[in-house]
Amino acid sequence: MPTVQLIYASSVSKDLTVMEIKELVNEAQRDNVGFGITGFLCANSQYFLQCIEGESRAVNVLFQKISKDVRHHSVAIIKYSEIEVIQFSDWSMGAVLDIDKHMDVVTQFSPDGVFNPYLLSGDDNLNFILAFSQIRRG
Repeated sequence: MPTVQLIYASSVSKDLTVMEIKELVNEAQRDNVGFGITGFLCANSQYFLQCIEGESRAVNVLFQKISKDVRHHSVAIIKYSEIEVIQFSDWSMGAVLDIDKHMDVVTQFSPDGVFNPYLLSGDDNLNFILAFSQIRRG
């Protein structure tokens, strides 16, 4: 089975709290290890932007589960491709949940300073996630 990378964007449900998002990340970190999934999530109060990587069947099954989750809506695949190199091998699920605190990075990809992953290309979304994974690494 090929290794794939899937990037999706979604809109956060209005009643979702930061604590609930943190719990979601913790759950993903535990579950992803068993399925050989790696990835990274960027979020603010409006949007999720996530990259998941792994064996194609595992990624596809996980995405089906993600797409049915009521904690978000308007789920859209931004990019799906076979890959040779895992980008987020350090993370079963890394996350930055306060992207609006890093406006220098946001404005590199959204000159108006408003993060909206639906308006970015697949490559720009990947580079956005990579930039925040570097921030997370310190």
